[in-house]
Amino acid sequence: MSKRTLQFVLLFIFLPSYASENTQEFSDAHGAYTVAVKKLVDGRKVIANGGKITLTEVTEDKDGKKSTHKTTVYIGNDGSEVQDIELAETEPSGSLGWQSNILVDPARFPLSANFISETELTWTFEIPMQVKANIEGNVNEVDGESVNREIQEALTAELTISKRDPRILSQKIYAKSSFSPESLVRISKFLIRIEYGQAWQDGPWVTTSLSKTLEGKYALFVNVKEFSVTSYENYQLMKQDL
Repeated sequence: MSKRTLQFVLLFIFLPSYASENTQEFSDAHGAYTVAVKKLVDGRKVIANGGKITLTEVTEDKDGKKSTHKTTVYIGNDGSEVQDIELAETEPSGSLGWQSNILVDPARFPLSANFISETELTWTFEIPMQVKANIEGNVNEVDGESVNREIQEALTAELTISKRDPRILSQKIYAKSSFSPESLVRISKFLIRIEYGQAWQDGPWVTTSLSKTLEGKYALFVNVKEFSVTSYENYQLMKQDL
């Protein structure tokens, strides 16, 4: 694949929200949303002062090839997430470089979200789209501003929250139709699914599963078909040196 092939970066860009917690089943979607975000705030306090978490990442690609590696994640001095990853002996095949947060940052959720649908057990909201292309190294060949504008217009992000004991459950980012973020690239399918949970009881909220699907063409003749699913397991709080 050409180096102009896009690398998509998950950036969970949100603003803070606060409310009191309630474990009753909610009939109001926006009330449940506010309570769910408040839980993110409370859970993050465990690692707010330098706490580090270890975990295991297991990734499987479209060919069934797996890689496993250990990761340490924590909040840096600037408030952003830092990941120290031990390189795996084998890496899943694929030409795209994907980067995504593991910790769920409550300061990146909007103050309010657009309610769009419900089931018997869940509420679904549309939230700001959180994917952008990383074109570092290709700045002389690709107009990054134009590429990301096309991505913003093409993709939709939806967040699902439980009605009872409100908490975030999952997020889906997808394209409703094919689109061309760059002149030689045509994307026919784009789908990211993220599952959330607590690292441990009363702990921070984290990603538990992340699947990524991308299909399209490059320069009309080269087919692009990427798929992987990553599970995040065995979350543990590291003991700090005295």
